[in-house]
Amino acid sequence: MGRDSPNEAHAAQASALDQALSTIEARLNALEPGADADVVAEALADPVRALGAAVREEDV
Repeated sequence: MGRDSPNEAHAAQASALDQALSTIEARLNALEPGADADVVAEALADPVRALGAAVREEDV
């Protein structure tokens, strides 16, 4: 299903980007200082994928 206008498409993409970045920030804030790299990677995997999808304007 297409969007009504380019402005609406840009607004939707901006919203998806904002949401993904907010989620990344929240996940980082929730981590303990000095958290193991595997823990960080697991915490950020889904929001980073969502960020990539938003950049490519794909459904998340």
